[in-house]
Amino acid sequence: IEAATEHLERALDLAQDGDFRVLAAGALGVLASIDELSGERARARERYTQATKLAAGSGDAAGRERWRRAAQALSG
Repeated sequence: IEAATEHLERALDLAQDGDFRVLAAGALGVLASIDELSGERARARERYTQATKLAAGSGDAAGRERWRRAAQALSG
């Protein structure tokens, strides 16, 4: 998981540098999933929320809903 996290963080940096919001949203969402599995619920919820906003801003309706539902599941 540690190596995957490092690669995802690098992918997130590259996506943000290139203004590829859909890719950034995906990387954030998967990082949030890792946080959730690691018991870092608050951090996961924050990343899911950021992923939701990025996906929405890029026109990715399916991604927006995926990450919104994940964030919502951690709010309850």
